[in-house]
Amino acid sequence: TDYIKIYQGGATAKNQTRVRLRHENGEDYIEYRIFTDAIASCRKGLKILIKTDDGIIETVNTELAVAEPGAWSAKPINSNLGIYIICTCSPADLQGKTIQKIRFNLTDGYLDLDIKDKDAAKFQQLIADFMNVQ
Repeated sequence: TDYIKIYQGGATAKNQTRVRLRHENGEDYIEYRIFTDAIASCRKGLKILIKTDDGIIETVNTELAVAEPGAWSAKPINSNLGIYIICTCSPADLQGKTIQKIRFNLTDGYLDLDIKDKDAAKFQQLIADFMNVQ
């Protein structure tokens, strides 16, 4: 799928987050691109938790991710710092559920994003579109 913005980040765009779903070699992945104003990293195996209206869904980071210039956007908009995280995912577990919050466990702490209703609806549409293609 194409990336969609699921967290705006306010006036400074701090922690602005884009997401997409991908199917490759029989596996499903969820990819996050997060704008950051500081160095951050996420070790392979750390959990990314998705809180829905029906409970918490755990996903796992598949590889080491380190903040680097430009990584927050799929297109070369600018060279501001960002982190690109790829997680295992079962879109069927997310289908029909309202995503309320995402917690990114990072190497030195965590980042919580509260997902607004309009962004949760965009995320849900992304999941539905992905499931319809498969």
